[in-house]
Amino acid sequence: MPTLDGNGFTVLLAEFGRHSAEANNVVVLDGAPAHIADSVVVPENVVLLFLPAYSPELNPVERLWLAVRQKINVFDGAVRTELEALREHVAEIVRSFTESEVARLTGYSYILDAIRAL
Repeated sequence: MPTLDGNGFTVLLAEFGRHSAEANNVVVLDGAPAHIADSVVVPENVVLLFLPAYSPELNPVERLWLAVRQKINVFDGAVRTELEALREHVAEIVRSFTESEVARLTGYSYILDAIRAL
C-alpha cells in the first residue's frame, strides 16, 4: 500500500485475521498514528498489544531487523548503490527465515504471557 493510515491498517489486520483464522493472534504495536486511528477495525481473532512510548527494546521486530541487517551483504556493490538491488536482497533474507527462527527472535516472554492470559 502506498501509505499507512487507519484504513490501510484495517485492511492489513483483516487479511492477517483471515490468513490466521483458526488462531487467536496477538499483534504488538507502537503508538504510530495508523495503529491508534479511530477508523481501525480489529478482527475478532486479533488482539492488539500496545507497547509503552519510546520503548524499542520491547519491540520484537527490532531483533528481527537486527538479524536482517547482520545478513546484508555489504560487499555487494549493487546492494550498496542500487535501491532495487537492496530491496531484493532484503526480501530474500526475510524469506530465508524459518518460522522457528522468527519465533526464537520475536518470542519475548511478556508476549507469551499475554497470549496465555487470553
